[in-house]
Amino acid sequence: MKDELERLFWIEIAKRKARLVDVEAFELMLALWQDVMTWCECHENELEEPFSDGVDAFWDKMQFGRFSWPFLWHPKRLELLDEVTALFAERGREVVARLPCYQGFFLADFAVVTNLVELHDWWQFISSGRGRKYLHSKGLYSSRGEPHPVAATEEIRFVGAELPAISFGEMITTTISVSNPVRIPRRLKFEAIRTLIADERNVIVDGERLNGRMLLDFDLSKPMPSMREIEYAVRAAFNAERLKRWDAMLASGIITDPTMLDETEFRTQDMTKLLLPPIEEHKLMLAVTSARPIIVGLHCWDLVQAGLSKNAAARKAMDELCSPSGDPDLTMRRALNGLAGIQRRIDEYDPSLLPWNR
Repeated sequence: MKDELERLFWIEIAKRKARLVDVEAFELMLALWQDVMTWCECHENELEEPFSDGVDAFWDKMQFGRFSWPFLWHPKRLELLDEVTALFAERGREVVARLPCYQGFFLADFAVVTNLVELHDWWQFISSGRGRKYLHSKGLYSSRGEPHPVAATEEIRFVGAELPAISFGEMITTTISVSNPVRIPRRLKFEAIRTLIADERNVIVDGERLNGRMLLDFDLSKPMPSMREIEYAVRAAFNAERLKRWDAMLASGIITDPTMLDETEFRTQDMTKLLLPPIEEHKLMLAVTSARPIIVGLHCWDLVQAGLSKNAAARKAMDELCSPSGDPDLTMRRALNGLAGIQRRIDEYDPSLLPWNR
């Protein structure tokens, strides 16, 4: 969660810097997001399922020139995406060309407006004694508690079963969680390392053409990528190539049993860990005391941009950002300090400051 909040705070700062640099482009992005969302919602009946994720696919098309891969497997969704893209592509290209400061993030995340009041209330609850007690969580904050026994409040019986699967009053183990109410952005890292499969290239070393080999490519004139980045690139490319070869052998009949694939080589837990930067790289979410001042500062900054004075914004924040019990506990001094801290971060912001863009 600490890393998720680090990313969230960075994108919120980046959004506000983008608004300062080119407010027209920023407002164009927000209006376009809403128009595309409205269009997708109006066409959900053609799919008989939600189509709100079509907005993400639209922004991916604008930013990267292609749709998100899951949509390629659904002909009707792809048809609707082609239609919405044709309708809004000109405005989307203008956003990509004009909008500053989004580098390092997906536009699909950048265009989303974060509800800071909901984020604040969630954070205050999960980091409070009351919230940790309710969740049965350990540590100073967590949105997910530890497994703990509770008495079943009703009988659960499967259809056709003579005996209940769970009897009333029986002790069962449960886990309580309170999900984050806002969208967590993804990193979009500048590609410092390329992996090349020799079979797909004409790679010759000492006069001999390489086959069945993988090569790493990075710029020697730039700082060396970290071992974590190198390992991730190697594992990702290796796994992808092995899966491709297994698919080819299955299709050709060389292998008939897909369970023969050694799944230990393709587990994602280690890959996920490699994506997370070391804690010492965090610059914003440093401790449990870091989150609230940032959220308060962002909220006050937005209120100032809406026309309020700094003191009026601080007073409004004091009314809106309360304790878990609903009581006002934010002081004028803390609100103004949060605003000053965020203003400094916004003024100094540049995409090169993102830890994953260095």
